[in-house]
Amino acid sequence: MLRSMTLSYSGQTYTFAGVLDRVLKGRLSCDCMKSSLIREFCDPSFPKLKCGNKIVLVSLADVQPSFNRVRQWDQAEQR
Repeated sequence: MLRSMTLSYSGQTYTFAGVLDRVLKGRLSCDCMKSSLIREFCDPSFPKLKCGNKIVLVSLADVQPSFNRVRQWDQAEQR
C-alpha cells in the first residue's frame, strides 16, 4: 500500500510517500524514532531528538499513484 505521511516540528513540515508499512512499523511511538524518519527521508541534517512528543503526525493517508510511480517504487523495493 502506498502512503503519504506528514510530520511537523517547530513550524516546519516534512512529507514523504512510498510503501511505508514496513518503514513505519514501530517508528511513530516517540520523537527519537520520528526524527530518524525525517533524517532518512527528508532532511539528513535534522537533529537526533530524545524521546518525547514534540514531533506531531499531521497526516497519514493512502495515495493512488500514477502507473509510472508504482513501477519506480516497485523497482526501488527490489534493489
